[in-house]
Order: sequence, then C-alpha cells, then structure tokens
Amino acid sequence: MIDSQDDLRTAQEQTVDYQPGKVVFNKFKIIEKIGAGGMARVYKAEQIDLNRDVALKVLYSSIIDPRAIMRFQNEAKTTSKVVHQNIAWILDFGVSKEGEPYMAMELIEGMTLQRWLSLEGKLNLDDFSACSSKRPTHWHMLMKKV
Repeated sequence: MIDSQDDLRTAQEQTVDYQPGKVVFNKFKIIEKIGAGGMARVYKAEQIDLNRDVALKVLYSSIIDPRAIMRFQNEAKTTSKVVHQNIAWILDFGVSKEGEPYMAMELIEGMTLQRWLSLEGKLNLDDFSACSSKRPTHWHMLMKKV
C-alpha cells in the first residue's frame, strides 16, 4: 500500500505506463491513461473480443505482492456483488502470466471528483448522487466505511 505522496511518486516512476495502441493481457487495447491512485493506474481501453470500451485498472508493478493482490481481488469481488446505477459493473478480473493483476470495469464517462471540486469548491450531500458514479469503487468503499 502506498501511504505518502513520495511513495505514490516512486510507484508511478517505477511503473512503465502502457502506451495507446498496446495490447495487454491478450484482451485489451489501450486507448489512453485516464487516472492513477494509491495502488493502481486506470486506462480507457477497448475490450477487443467484445469491441467495447472499458476502464482497465492495473496495480503498480512496484507494489505487487500477495497481500496487494488479495486486496485487489477482494475489491473486485465486493464491487461485483453490488448492483446500483451509480456503481460500475466489474466485467473482468485476472492476473497476467507475468503476475500483473488487472480489473476491467464499465467505463463511465464524466467529470472526475477532483475536477468537480476544483469547479465547485465543495461537495454537498445533494451532489453526492450526481458525483458518485465518477469513481464508483472508491465511493462504494467510502460508503461502507462511514
């Protein structure tokens, strides 16, 4: 787990980003990088066999260990059991032959929470529903912790 901004920077620097056009996990063609967080980076990718766009979340290679893989798999399992209009569907989960865990999710286009806050300055309770689908897994986990 990455606990500080320095740790995050180090993990991001040690991880080679996938470039647009690259086929990964024999299933997905990278379109663009759309985000990065404390444990993973997220790409907009085409799921080749189904010809649909997905959000592809991939753990940083520098933090891959059995505990991180277990947490990531638990995130996929937990989120896949939640059915709600503001929670993205988990479409696929796996670990590549190189040991790189990934999760493919429904791609939800829209404004990120960071962008929302930069424009609005704060998040009101009334705004929660409108914003909750932008980072579905993290919002779900936040709701579970509250």
